[in-house]
Amino acid sequence: MAIALWFVPKKSSQLYDVLSNLIISLQPLFDDFPPIFEPHITITSNLFISSNSDINKILNASLIAFNTIDSNNSTINDQISLNNLNNLNNLIQFDKFAVGRNYFNKIHFQIFKNPNLISFARIIRELFTLSLSRNSSRSKSINNHSSHFSISSSSSNKYNNSTFNYGYDLDAIIPPNAKPPSVILNENDLTLKAKKIAEDWSTNQFNPHLSLVYSNIYKLNSSLIRTIKIRIEDSLDIYNLNENNLINYPNLGWNYGTLKIVNCEGNVQDWQVLGSIDFHK
Repeated sequence: MAIALWFVPKKSSQLYDVLSNLIISLQPLFDDFPPIFEPHITITSNLFISSNSDINKILNASLIAFNTIDSNNSTINDQISLNNLNNLNNLIQFDKFAVGRNYFNKIHFQIFKNPNLISFARIIRELFTLSLSRNSSRSKSINNHSSHFSISSSSSNKYNNSTFNYGYDLDAIIPPNAKPPSVILNENDLTLKAKKIAEDWSTNQFNPHLSLVYSNIYKLNSSLIRTIKIRIEDSLDIYNLNENNLINYPNLGWNYGTLKIVNCEGNVQDWQVLGSIDFHK
């Protein structure tokens, strides 16, 4: 997971308080003493950060992307009824309650994958996990691969006819085991490749969710699940989680909040917020 971009509801909002208290109230139900964490969804992980300027760059670009995605996107899932469409005013909208198999999504809400959210995640993924900063020490220096391919730029004479760190995660774009005798890549090639990878990821791998419990307990018994559901229903003032109708509750979601860049290395209690920016009207 490394460094991730979180989207958190407004700290002053009722939803933030309810979810925070719910996370705390569910902890004693588990024998492995789950950690307490802030309610959030992960927009993307594996961000590249080498300096404070990278943090500011990602946050500012995220704000721009957030403000420019089409709020009237007409390609919303046509399986949702017109009745439900009226409630889809939130970028983040709870969809279903779910019990997961792994530690980080043991108890969670699935988030509805509306086109705006997918677009937002794709943009950030493309810009800041595949297309890295040009001067980054983590970016793959072309000199390390000089026997296999070279990169040329047509955008600036300054870089023509020279090898340099172009600022792309080449192992993500070109698999390490692919070693052709000679491959010439220019800036446009890499940009298009990164864009395609990000599109595939946002369509096939992006799984937005809001976790309530992190736990290593592999299988939860039916009695525990029933207790969890009752506690969630009481906290959120909803009738029946089994009906998978959370999308009918517009209060179970948000449009504006806080984006946080979080270093998620190590134990949960050691995670560190590196920077944040508030989104508001």
